[in-house]
Amino acid sequence: MYTLLLTAVSQDLTVSVYGSNTCPSYWSDSELLNSITITR
Repeated sequence: MYTLLLTAVSQDLTVSVYGSNTCPSYWSDSELLNSITITR
C-alpha cells in the first residue's frame, strides 16, 4: 500500500484512505489502515 500511495502522489492522483475502525494498543491515537483507493 505504501508504494501505491507514493506512486499516486507522484502522479497527482486523488487518494482516499479507509480505516479499519481498530486502534492498535501500541499507538492509542491512531487507526489501522484497511484500504486505499486511487482515482484520476
